[in-house]
Amino acid sequence: MSRSPKILASQIINPLFKSQKIECGVADKISYTCSRSKNPMVNDLSAVILSCDKNSDLSPFILQTYKSLCSFCRKALIATENNVSPYQEANCVQCGNVSFSERFMAAIEQIESDYCLVLLDDYYLHDENIETKAALWINQCKLHDIDALRIDHLGKRFVSRKTIEKGLCKFTSIQPYEIDFHPTIWKTTVLKTLIKGRKDTPWQLEPLFALFLKDKTACFSKINLEYSELVIQGEFFKKPFVKYCKQSYSGNRKVISANAYRKYRFKTAVRNWLPYPVLYWLRRVLKIDSISEKAKL
Repeated sequence: MSRSPKILASQIINPLFKSQKIECGVADKISYTCSRSKNPMVNDLSAVILSCDKNSDLSPFILQTYKSLCSFCRKALIATENNVSPYQEANCVQCGNVSFSERFMAAIEQIESDYCLVLLDDYYLHDENIETKAALWINQCKLHDIDALRIDHLGKRFVSRKTIEKGLCKFTSIQPYEIDFHPTIWKTTVLKTLIKGRKDTPWQLEPLFALFLKDKTACFSKINLEYSELVIQGEFFKKPFVKYCKQSYSGNRKVISANAYRKYRFKTAVRNWLPYPVLYWLRRVLKIDSISEKAKL
């Protein structure tokens, strides 16, 4: 498949909404109506963007991603802590000072569709073909009864997989971080079962995905979502911002240096190219703490 054309921030459609504030336990929900897609398959997909107060400087980009999702999803919402002022034009779940897992659950409880796309707040979408792809992904989820479908490129070299149709593979023995917080479509009921009652940080929760999915159907698509990460290890990655927004970065967040980015890419390559037993051995030898080895459901 050819890569999606570029989309500028100014080209995102700003839909018209009507708002109503409703009390909902740990969250205050501002309810909006998303545009319904003409494709009935996509209408069974909602989307959640997980955010936090310290990333409120990313709100212009979060809103652009939100509006893109609203153009076809049954429902799209942003889950954050206390600062909802940047999201007055969005469906926002204000969760207060609770754990990440509780914030996640407060958002998922608002989802009524069978499937939910989960995104982090520093993911900037620039995929003009996303609605067409989403229809394909949901069709695959329904056809093969998939519990979690990774729609981000999987760079790992050693993956236990089985091709179940062209462009779609099933994990036959899922390993940590093969399903993680990179863009993934979850069966909503499965996701609720996983996170209900938990009080984890993102780093504690993420390695649980593979443990939870060991006896379930987890897959990855070779048709990927086009997006860019704007924050790497807490620092702003300005390359995709300049590329897709066509302007220089003027925010207050520290911009990641070329040297720091090269180190990040090197570590990622090592994790992707080495088998898991070798990675675990290296961590023990180098005395690097491994959250995934300690993870328990």
